[in-house]
This record gives sequence, structure tokens and C-alpha cells, in this order.
Amino acid sequence: MISIVGVFITSINLYSMMTNEFTTNISIENGIVPSPVTSNSTHKVNSTSTSFIITPLPSNMALIHVGKTAGSTLSKNLRHGCYMFVPHPCRGSEDKNFGTKGGPGEESRISQLTKGYYHNYHQAPINVNSSVDEHEHDGYIISSRNPLNRVVSAFHYVHPENVAFTSTNRAKFLEGNKGKQNTFVEKFNEFFECFPTINALAHASVSSSDEDKDDNITTNTTECDSIGRFILSGGDDNTMKNILLNHFAFNYKYYASGLLAADRSRIFVLRQEHLVTDWINFNIRLGGEPHELSGTTNSFDKDKLAVKLPPGGLSKEEKRILCALLKEDIQVYLGIIDEADNLTEEEKEESRKEIRDDCN
Repeated sequence: MISIVGVFITSINLYSMMTNEFTTNISIENGIVPSPVTSNSTHKVNSTSTSFIITPLPSNMALIHVGKTAGSTLSKNLRHGCYMFVPHPCRGSEDKNFGTKGGPGEESRISQLTKGYYHNYHQAPINVNSSVDEHEHDGYIISSRNPLNRVVSAFHYVHPENVAFTSTNRAKFLEGNKGKQNTFVEKFNEFFECFPTINALAHASVSSSDEDKDDNITTNTTECDSIGRFILSGGDDNTMKNILLNHFAFNYKYYASGLLAADRSRIFVLRQEHLVTDWINFNIRLGGEPHELSGTTNSFDKDKLAVKLPPGGLSKEEKRILCALLKEDIQVYLGIIDEADNLTEEEKEESRKEIRDDCN
């Protein structure tokens, strides 16, 4: 059994909407499911019914596209699904139909009410030290996914043996800067020399003892342990995390910590695991029609990936380890799920259970 240094047994607490406190404790062993970070926001739906209308109705929402959470698909369904530093509505959007499945019909209610978009190299959408919201957004839609699955997806997406299929821009950057002592490339290579597989990242990030090593783990475990923990901590724009490993840096902590801390922020969530139903229900709950997403963005053939999850996936122990290393990001993720004005309590519990199932 692998021991997790510095990680203790803790509990997940389910949010009590009536008392604004945490109740039901569910403890786990060798892993960690933390209590959610919560907001001071006074806007609450607290509905157990699938049929309700969100009030007050937002009129200037923004999509926060967290990497590897189907944010690209969502952005293609929004008239304003482009960066804030370019003119809005997005270029060419006047020629597009944002109705059901991109076909005939009135523009979806979500698209009508969403006027902003934030993703990766963009500043976090809200400065909690500021008394005003720069763009005066009255709601933030956060594209979301179980943090464990998001990190696994991000790891394989940027893996040097996969980028030729997944990310041609990264592949070109790596090739164009080969042998040029580029800091970003050097840090990128250092990370994947330490962790050639996601399984190695889990194991080598928690133990440096000889008995825990295997053929996929570098012998320089002390240094790699530090690198693994640092990358998985995310939440900042450090050189090692930026450009090539940016999906690790721009995580829930980076984007949503400020939103949860600001009492003026309203949060909505579209979950990748339930994307089709979340999109339809959100449109209805905004007082619109049950529009459907217009397909997905161009994707890569996962069968062509040179490095991917083994047939059995991550072991239960590896999941618990990664959950422990992602403790802070899971806290923020659970916080935004709890604060999502567009989700019912049953829908929120679905997402909490997915975390418990992986991290217990």
C-alpha cells in the first residue's frame, strides 16, 4: 500500500442550503474528498423540481471555459463565444444560426443572455479586490467536469507523443524550438521525463521510497515529486505551467476562487458528464425553448493516441492519490456545484457522488 505523505483522512460535507453550514460526513481512506469552498452570494434557487425558472433572470452572462470540459463545444453555440479582447459579437456570428442543433429556430436563450467568454491565456474574469466587475457580468457559466477526469484528459491531450494528433499548435511549437534552449520546452520535457504516464504521475508524486518505484517512474523521485505536486496544484501563471502545460495552470482554483469569494457573483454550471441535458434544462430554466447543442468541435481520434489510459484505467489507489493531490481544486469544484443556480439539488448530488465514487 502506498502511503501518502502529509495527506490525512478527512471528510466530504454535503452543503445545507437552509443553514449555510456543512453536515453529512463521509470519511475516506488513503484519499481525500474535501469540503467545498462556498460563496457569500445571496442568489439561491434551491429547487428540487426539474421545472423552475431562474430568478432574477441574468442578462449579461459570461462563459468561463475551463480546459478539457467541453468548453469549445459550448463556445461554438454562443454568439459571443470569443475572447473579450476581440470585437463582439464574434466575427462571422451574424451568418450563423444559434437555434436548435444549429438549424432553424430562434437563437437559444443561453446564447441570447451570454455576452462574454474567458479561456486560458486570459485574465481570470473577476478581481475580488475590485469593487466592480470590469465587464459588469451578472452571471458566470462555468464549463465543468470531475477534476480527476479533467486532469487525466489534460495529461493525455498535451503528452509529447500525442500532440501531433491532439494539438498541432503545441506540436509545431515543440518542433520549432527544439534545441533552442527554450524555457517552456525545457520545462515541458522535464515534466514528461518524470511522468511518461498518468499512472507514473500518481505514484511518483506521493512517494520517493524504492519499494514504490516501477519501470515507468524516473529514479530522480525527489525532484519529480516536487514537480508533480507543483503542476497539479495549478492556479497560477508560472512559466512551467503556462503555454504548453496551461490546462494544469488554468484550473477551477484559478478561475473560480475569486467568484466564490465575491458576494456579487452568480454561478451557473454546465457539466460535461451531463452536457446535453444540462444545456437543454438551462435554456428552459432561463425561460427559453429546449434548444439542443449543435454537435461538437473537431476532435482527434482517441484510437491514434500513443499514450492513453491502460485498458483497466486508473486503479482505485491511483484515483485516491490523485484526489489527494487535487484537494484544493476539488474543493473549488464542489463549491461551484453547490452554488450553481441552474442545477437542482438532485443534479448537484449527482456530481458530489461522482467525486465520492472516485475518491473514496
